Amino acid sequence: DKALSVLESGGAQVDRPRHDRLGARLRRVHHAASAQFQGSHIDLHHRLDSMPHLMGASFNDLHERREVIHPGGVALPTLDPLDACVYVASHGSQDNWAQLRSVVDFVLAASAISDDWPTLFDRAAALGVRARLGVAIEVARYLVPEWPSQSRRERKMADWAWSRHKSGRMTRGSGHPRDAMGTFAYWIASEGDARSLAYAVERLLWLPSAMATTNLPDKLWWLYPLAAPAKVGGRLAARARSGRAPDSSEY
Repeated sequence: DKALSVLESGGAQVDRPRHDRLGARLRRVHHAASAQFQGSHIDLHHRLDSMPHLMGASFNDLHERREVIHPGGVALPTLDPLDACVYVASHGSQDNWAQLRSVVDFVLAASAISDDWPTLFDRAAALGVRARLGVAIEVARYLVPEWPSQSRRERKMADWAWSRHKSGRMTRGSGHPRDAMGTFAYWIASEGDARSLAYAVERLLWLPSAMATTNLPDKLWWLYPLAAPAKVGGRLAARARSGRAPDSSEY
């Protein structure tokens, strides 16, 4: 809240929920708040991963391990190389590897730690994303085939990601509902546990973009999740009819 207030004092327009109790629920379910500043969209994250049980390092732990870089002579604290590499791997899987730059980022991040796989896997396991790291390595083996092969399941996940690129069926490149559902399915399968599925359903029900266009009385704030399926279904149907690629920010 303090960071959002600083942005607002600088002239940013912060997207705030209409009701305090709704805002508290959205902060618990979602990992970022949104603001508009001088034509740019800002996502301010209060945890590293959208799923609360993943990338669960405390701020103090991350801060103690931080690395300070100096772009333009300015000291800028950032994640240490191991945390950064695990984060890039996890975030790429979370996003279905929809952007090829995520694969390149992971290859560069792993190279920065000299491909120290045992240490990297230990850190990923401590952060709860061991499975996502395995998927990331298999995805990257299309570019760096000498990297170590992972499990059959993780190879299948990598093949799935690349096949969607080859067929043009990544969500950012297709307006068809089956492709949006494919993205959702990949997101769940990349971690493969019941908590991830339960959280994904909760996140869809408490969808900020659906609530922004729905205005309910204060006492009925808890009915907002009923609007989300109808809103998302309508958007997917409209994209399917028009053949136009969806705006990922709306989902």
